[in-house]
Amino acid sequence: SLPHAGAGHPTDRVVVFMADVPDTLQDFKERLISEVHTHNAEIVTDIPPPLDAAGHSDASNRALAKADFSIHLIDQWPGRKILDRKETTYPREQHEIAFAKKMPQLVWVPLGLDIEAIEDKQQRQFLRNCQDRPRELAHYELVKCLQTDFINSVIERIAHCRKPAT
Repeated sequence: SLPHAGAGHPTDRVVVFMADVPDTLQDFKERLISEVHTHNAEIVTDIPPPLDAAGHSDASNRALAKADFSIHLIDQWPGRKILDRKETTYPREQHEIAFAKKMPQLVWVPLGLDIEAIEDKQQRQFLRNCQDRPRELAHYELVKCLQTDFINSVIERIAHCRKPAT
């Protein structure tokens, strides 16, 4: 059974929600997770698909409630579709849920990605939306950079979460 929220939660414990990714980004995701672990942060990830939309939303909301910020790795591939809502995918839905919760988000897209050249219409629109969101809203950050640079940003963010609020 899960410990209830706030049970023995030392202030220096940083919890990161790692959203589902398409297969193309699985290796990067694993690399990121191992880096985060070396910085003594906790990762909440792999909300277990396949779940229906309601079950997935519920599981994602519970996971996000424990996290300090969320990470979303996005490229031209939509990722796995949600069983009873084929128009969306786990990575997209987890991004929307985090955004709706005003969760601080770090969103990564590959350096060379040309959004307008993406063939999947919904994925193209999703990426446009990600790009056009007001940045100050909910500490939303979208970065186009090398994977290594993004890993460094994540590590900085973890350190920043640890700093006691002045």
